[in-house]
Amino acid sequence: WIYKEKSLAYEIPPEFKSIYAYSMSGLITQLKAKVFISTLNTSDFIPFFVTPRNIVVQLWHGSPLKNIGIDSRKTIVRKMLDRLRFMTLDKYTYCLSPAAIFDDKFASAFLLKKENILRSAYPRNMSLFISDQRKKQIRDSLNISEDTVLVLYLPTHRKEGNDSSVYTKSLELSKYDDVLHHHNIQFIIKPHFYDIDNFRLFKDSSSIKVLFDLDIDLYELLASSDALVTDYSSVFFDYELLRKPIFIFPFDLDEYIASDRGMYFD
Repeated sequence: WIYKEKSLAYEIPPEFKSIYAYSMSGLITQLKAKVFISTLNTSDFIPFFVTPRNIVVQLWHGSPLKNIGIDSRKTIVRKMLDRLRFMTLDKYTYCLSPAAIFDDKFASAFLLKKENILRSAYPRNMSLFISDQRKKQIRDSLNISEDTVLVLYLPTHRKEGNDSSVYTKSLELSKYDDVLHHHNIQFIIKPHFYDIDNFRLFKDSSSIKVLFDLDIDLYELLASSDALVTDYSSVFFDYELLRKPIFIFPFDLDEYIASDRGMYFD
């Protein structure tokens, strides 16, 4: 496990072998490595240590609902720059795809041939299938009783966090605090990491709270919840595995498509 921020050394479980990217052992390990497995791009490592001799596996971080990679670019220049990047620095050998409906999306987004798409479940989804005992531990850690309805709101970002509309819309929830409390519903907002700074001034109430830094696996939290509210986040594809209620809340759909990203699906 290669990490590039020293503070992460204390967060990675000891059972994982991890190395700081810029240490001597980190540099040597990356120079010797044959296979690189990424969830974003080669910036997960020291990018220029990844060469054409390597096998590069793109796990990605979500089944695409909104456009990604080349497909997300609005101008010809940005599309050309991305094409150049995916032919050189971020030239992937394989990309994981959990279902056939995503294959052509990944191929288009990352400039891949269909034979380079690997059918595989996402490793992170294993955390959705935890024991009832573990679910209770997680809810107890958040002081949420067994009879409380736990609803998670996981909105995606707008313009990499340079738009505060998700925060503004979340503030409107405060009007319903009494209603939520009356029906024993706990509403937890987990902002996208691009939006964390936008939510710093959010004031928790009895039934509405914001989670910034998780001490638990986010997907274990999903497994312990009762319902999901989201918008254009790919998390809803994963949450479907739980057969629990999902509420799509696309409050800015037309604006999002026009000025942010398009969609692969209607």
